[in-house]
Amino acid sequence: MLDKNQHIAPDIEWILQSGQANEQMLLETLVHDYAGRLYRFCLAVLEDADLSRQITGSICAKAVRQAQDYKPQDGVDFWLANIAIKEMRRAGPSNDPQPAPKQNALQALTRQEKIILFLTVTAGWQPQQTTRASDANPATIQATLEKACVLLCSTCNKNDLLDDLHAVLETNWPPVKFSEIEIETLLGVAQAKIKPAQSWRKLFLGYRESIVIALVIALLAGLTWGINRLAADDGAPETALAMQ
Repeated sequence: MLDKNQHIAPDIEWILQSGQANEQMLLETLVHDYAGRLYRFCLAVLEDADLSRQITGSICAKAVRQAQDYKPQDGVDFWLANIAIKEMRRAGPSNDPQPAPKQNALQALTRQEKIILFLTVTAGWQPQQTTRASDANPATIQATLEKACVLLCSTCNKNDLLDDLHAVLETNWPPVKFSEIEIETLLGVAQAKIKPAQSWRKLFLGYRESIVIALVIALLAGLTWGINRLAADDGAPETALAMQ
């Protein structure tokens, strides 16, 4: 789903695994290298261009905030697709009242079915990968492929479902290549979604530091009081003896 384009940027896997790059470098790399493919995925599922752009920005922002959760054994494609699916499932209904005519047959599919279809056919994922990402069992994946073939293909051969569907979906869900202006716009959308989270994180860290400082002060005060109390108790008998 997320084959890299020709943009020259630091390798995203190195950035994620090394932890050496700052959030801005990670965000710019994600937007330049993957926003077009993420938008294509979102548009295929949501069928709403404006909503898909917003969700694409949310995915990139969420990926930056959750960079520590990246698992090298899963790979960048799976990691981003997982975030994308969660964001799309939280999205509201489409606001586009008049989808293009070629989308009418696809409208008979649910969002979950389109997720399965995109990952299995367009992205070429193995069934076990689609199962992990979409939570759909193999029987559901097969049933979705057969349903889509009946809706979209003039002929439907169960032995060649993927081949029959691939050409149709490439027409319905064509690759997306953003212009530099569109990339900058998406970068702005993602940055705007990161800033509120950063503000809350700084506020939380500030409160946490204040609480820790207060606890340390209280502990030191308690220790000081305890030491003074012990010293006073040890000195009391001597004073009493001196008075006799």
